[in-house]
Parts: sequence; structure tokens; C-alpha cells
Amino acid sequence: DVDADNEEHMAIYIGNFESCFKRCESLGIIWINPRFTKLDASKTLEQALEAEAFRIRDIKDPNTGTKLLRLEHEIRSLRHPKCPLKQYSINKKKA
Repeated sequence: DVDADNEEHMAIYIGNFESCFKRCESLGIIWINPRFTKLDASKTLEQALEAEAFRIRDIKDPNTGTKLLRLEHEIRSLRHPKCPLKQYSINKKKA
């Protein structure tokens, strides 16, 4: 079932974070998971840049818009504090 929500999600780290957000936004797939609003509730690029993360829920065919799979992706910047690639992980929180 394409609409089945198993509440699983995956986190991925993206180098070109801003372009990725804009592409997902243009496809209308930005999503806020109500379980994690304290971690990130990014609806705009500015919010995503502040949180260093945003989420999508549905994987769609970019040509037809047909939903292919429901799987939440937490998309994180390489600057996200939990980035496992230490040479890129820069905590930019202001003191």
C-alpha cells in the first residue's frame, strides 16, 4: 500500500542543502512530522537553514507527480550537529 505509514524514517546528509530544499519545495513534498516539531518544523528555507534539517514524506515520480512510496526522509545539512562526517559537521549555534 503506497499510503501505508509505518512510522519509520531515515536521515540523509546533503551537501547542496539549499538546492535540495528548493527542489523538494517545488515538488510540494516538504512535510512536518508532528512527533518531532521540537527538533525541526521547517516549512521555509529560512527555517530549514536554521534547523539544518527538513523532512519529506512521500516519494513522487518527478514527471507525473504520482506517489511511489511513503517513507519519511529527514534531510540534514552537512553542518547538522549530528553529522557523522566530522570534517563537515560544524555546529553553528550561536553562543
